Amino acid sequence: MSKADQVDNKVLGKTILIAGITIAVLLVIWELVHQQVFPGTDSWSKGVKTAVSLLVFWLVITSSLRAMNKMRKNMDWFKLIGGGVGIATLGIVLFLVTLQFLNWLEVSWAEKPKYALVGFYAGGAFIVSLLSLINLRVKSKMMGNVLEFLVIALVAYLFFRFTR
Repeated sequence: MSKADQVDNKVLGKTILIAGITIAVLLVIWELVHQQVFPGTDSWSKGVKTAVSLLVFWLVITSSLRAMNKMRKNMDWFKLIGGGVGIATLGIVLFLVTLQFLNWLEVSWAEKPKYALVGFYAGGAFIVSLLSLINLRVKSKMMGNVLEFLVIALVAYLFFRFTR
């Protein structure tokens, strides 16, 4: 393994750890705030909860990938995508483990963790990472827009195809 690969892996590992913990902390805080602001469990409240959670993921993952790209300009694209997926996976697992622990302590606002969310957020992180990578690495604005559109169209097609 070359020196550059070792440095890439160090940056990748530290970024995944820091950003994953950041996501988990932000989601725990949002869980507490959500219970205070939206005490009901109707579909609108659940939608707001999901939307803010996805916004947290989007912001943390894209900013982390931008930081990794600035620190290591020549980092391989697959490491950046893997980093985004790793951040989301670590973040959601830490969040769910925290919820599980809070449930054992019988904290009133902590919901039961839904471990099936790990795959959902890892898949979402793959898409976010791919879109961020397009923005970071494609020099032509027009080509970047076309690639982003194609990724979003493919995801929409697959979503509607498999949810019927």
